[in-house]
Amino acid sequence: MINMFFNGTLVSKGSGRNIGVDITFERFLHKGFYYLFTGSVFDSRYTAAEGIERSTRFSKNYVFNIIGGKEWVVGRDNNNILGANIRLNYLGGNRKESLDK
Repeated sequence: MINMFFNGTLVSKGSGRNIGVDITFERFLHKGFYYLFTGSVFDSRYTAAEGIERSTRFSKNYVFNIIGGKEWVVGRDNNNILGANIRLNYLGGNRKESLDK
């Protein structure tokens, strides 16, 4: 069993660095259709007190999202909306570090 909590005192003597780029393409609702594409490529690292640089737990390196959909006006009085939507995500993995090395 992995212990997620401890009672020790934490001291912050390290430093961190985040670098990356984001891009977004978006089409607002037009003739019942919309889409959104976002992409991020990044690196997140920290240097601990002993001077060793490591990747942070949140350094997935890349994240891509695609969202799209179509809406139709339906009903006897054309006052209802029927929609079909999809969302796809593609991202790098989570980092794992053992507590005792």
